[in-house]
Amino acid sequence: MKQLSSKRYVMQTSVIVSFVAFFFCTMLPVQAVHAETVEEGAKREGKVVFYCGMVFPDVRALADGFQKKYPFVKLEHYRAGENKILEKLLTEKRGGKTFADVEHMAGLWTNVYKKEGLLTKYVSPEAKIFPQGFSDPEGFWTAYYNTYLTFIYNTRLVTGKDIPKSLDDLLLPKWKGKKIGLYDDEFEWYVGMMDLLGKEKGPQFMKRLGDQDLVLRGGRTLISTLLVAGEFPLALGAVHRTLAEQKIGAPIALVNFPTPTLASMRCIGIHPNAPHPNASKLLVDFILSKEGQTILNRINRHPIRADIPVEPAVEAVRRNLFPIGPQSLERLQGLKKEYEKVLLKR
Repeated sequence: MKQLSSKRYVMQTSVIVSFVAFFFCTMLPVQAVHAETVEEGAKREGKVVFYCGMVFPDVRALADGFQKKYPFVKLEHYRAGENKILEKLLTEKRGGKTFADVEHMAGLWTNVYKKEGLLTKYVSPEAKIFPQGFSDPEGFWTAYYNTYLTFIYNTRLVTGKDIPKSLDDLLLPKWKGKKIGLYDDEFEWYVGMMDLLGKEKGPQFMKRLGDQDLVLRGGRTLISTLLVAGEFPLALGAVHRTLAEQKIGAPIALVNFPTPTLASMRCIGIHPNAPHPNASKLLVDFILSKEGQTILNRINRHPIRADIPVEPAVEAVRRNLFPIGPQSLERLQGLKKEYEKVLLKR
């Protein structure tokens, strides 16, 4: 009887050990299996089309890195601003054709993309390292770089105690009358500020800022150029452009406010009818990987991953960020009218 029980014990133990071994052999290399499956599929497809908002040299740097790692996939891209990309995708949808695989979009508009059926769910294995707030809870998109928006000043025209210490300092009488420059399409910043400041302070601040008689110009680069030239002492600018100007000796600096810096997210997602679905996943994985994010950092596109070393000035900024999040189309339309009336005086 004891001998029979011993045999049963050995058999039961063997079954358990075999099950545990099978479990770990099948579950542990999930990411490796994912990569192998996607890569093999991408080899068969041989191509991926990226609708991207970055300027040509920047998207080319990213494409070169991708094709060096995956030479069997040809990366083609269509370059346009975020609004033009959305218009093109909607036009293709109405025509019943899909050319895009991977889509670049402003974080502000991601809910519109979802509502229009322009995104499919895909959670990259790389996305787990991204901080909260920079990816879609449902898995439709992930932010891949940020533009940090903050006020800047000409260091020859603004010094010492005159440097603004808070947002409210921008509303002082001394900054009225063509003293503050603003890109005339800073709607995304406007929406972010309304969310950051809240329902009461947001509209009050914007009305008073609009009453300062702003200098409106067509582009952030132009705004920075005019500020450096001394056309006005203060402006709303982008951190990466300001730091680039500093490196060549321009008299320009960031205003360090205690309030969070607005992070204008640039996101990627995959079209639900992507002609090359596996190559799409491979491209998204690469862009979100440490390798892809390092390339973005090198071309002055602020990466989202926290494990990418950045210069001290950027590190200081990204410790206190406020992502400009997704909005409904209805709210965007309402805020657009307010923005044009309050800041653009139209």
